[in-house]
Amino acid sequence: MTDGFSPKAQALYAELERRGGGVIDEYLVRTRLGISHGSFSAARRELLDAGVLQLEKQGRHPVYILHGFAEM
Repeated sequence: MTDGFSPKAQALYAELERRGGGVIDEYLVRTRLGISHGSFSAARRELLDAGVLQLEKQGRHPVYILHGFAEM
């Protein structure tokens, strides 16, 4: 059900899912995927806009909540 998502958005979602969501260090994800901050932000925005990802804050740290492609 990943049709319509960019390859970077698909890779970002897969990495967030692999890590189980929650509080995740953006730098570690970007380094593993080999993408820039701008590409990370664009992919995250794509997932947020589609409703498969929710972003909350725990203090200063982002918390990633995955809703899944199958739930769309």
